[in-house]
Amino acid sequence: MKRQAVIDKLKDGGEIIYSRGFTSSAHFYTGETVNIATVLNLQEQGLVETRESEKSYGLYYITWREQKQMKVIRVEFEDQQQDLLWWDIRVKDGPLEVGEVVDCGPYHKDLYTGCKVFTPAPYQVGDKLNFASLKGEPLTLRYPIIKVTERK
Repeated sequence: MKRQAVIDKLKDGGEIIYSRGFTSSAHFYTGETVNIATVLNLQEQGLVETRESEKSYGLYYITWREQKQMKVIRVEFEDQQQDLLWWDIRVKDGPLEVGEVVDCGPYHKDLYTGCKVFTPAPYQVGDKLNFASLKGEPLTLRYPIIKVTERK
């Protein structure tokens, strides 16, 4: 089956049975074979949920993962004479999601754009944001939030 046909069938409620063993195989209950590379690609992209069978070792069930809506939140920081006054953070619509800085200003776009924000949304006035630098080191921004707005 072609990749898009697999996606369409999963979105319609289909479930792939995936067996890892001496010879790996993947197919729908109705018998259509699915390319193993397609299954691995969908898993790598986070588009499907995989759960292991409780009865058979090496047998997995794969279903479509409902995608959460993304939104961008503008967080403005207290002005303490720094060059960074705001971040635009893209977050999934849900609790405890990791955000990502997609814009900032008025300076330092090269330092902060792409950083992961670990403070869970919704952000509150007075919060200080925990994030990972582009090198992956955990940091806390020292400027408290003074305003939070949803961007369109």
